[in-house]
Amino acid sequence: MKNTEEMVNSLFKRCDQYRAEKRVRRKRAAKVTALSLCLIAAIGIMVLPKGIKTSTAYTDNTSKSTDAIYDSIIWGNNDARQSEDNGFIEWNDKPLVSYRLYDALESGSEDDIFAICAKPPIGGGSSFKVDYEYQGKTLTDYYLAMCEEEHLPELLSQLLIDGEYLKYGTVLYETGLPNGEKWVRSYYEETIDYYGQTLLDKYIVDGQFLKDKLERDIEKAQKQTKAADNYYKAFTAYLNHLASSIDSLLPLELEVVPQQGGIIIFLTKKGFTQLKVENMEGWAFDLAIRDNESAPTCIDD
Repeated sequence: MKNTEEMVNSLFKRCDQYRAEKRVRRKRAAKVTALSLCLIAAIGIMVLPKGIKTSTAYTDNTSKSTDAIYDSIIWGNNDARQSEDNGFIEWNDKPLVSYRLYDALESGSEDDIFAICAKPPIGGGSSFKVDYEYQGKTLTDYYLAMCEEEHLPELLSQLLIDGEYLKYGTVLYETGLPNGEKWVRSYYEETIDYYGQTLLDKYIVDGQFLKDKLERDIEKAQKQTKAADNYYKAFTAYLNHLASSIDSLLPLELEVVPQQGGIIIFLTKKGFTQLKVENMEGWAFDLAIRDNESAPTCIDD
């Protein structure tokens, strides 16, 4: 049987794999719907996550409009939304700098200001478990709960198949079933570990597989978003916390802007070189983009 740490790390791994597969599917879907996205951009529509603010940089301290300031900043190409992930390279002790940002930094001048999307580690791996607390729970706790919620429909759907065998218990590997089906003991134990005894006890009672109950619960699980909603509230608070700490450490001319998935920081090449954050090896940096004339955002990964 797995110990607690192994189970948590296994869940992290499964969740990260599941979310990576979703990102790939989302990128493929984005290519198919590229024309629709262009039309949306053309009429200036942008949807921001609830609780995320758009920038009001410079509006109180200069006669220049926000649009004029933004127009002088170096941004990523909007077409990057439709491209495959272009990878990362190390730049000045920052191991995860996108090639988009790297090329812009290397070709830009010392006076250029870059719109940099900084994405912090979010608890998606055992090396970067985030201890930031929101309403009594850590961000890692919220992340794990969201992973479990996202994985549950798939887990229950698989149990629809395995439940027909697991209801026989140890007979599966000891003597086998009358139809000749017989499992290797190690595989049986791994399968029990995968589902967890608590879950199995809910749907297998006294040797009876409660298939109808399982099917109803699958339908409910597919509609459940409570854990995801709670995670994104906690994550938004985390981003604002990080933004405040970065803002207090650097003489920034433009405000640090929390955005979807990261923090947009406006820095010169020298300012980016001097940027110091905790767990730097887990931060990813890319060029931000603009969806319309005033609202910046990060490129989805």
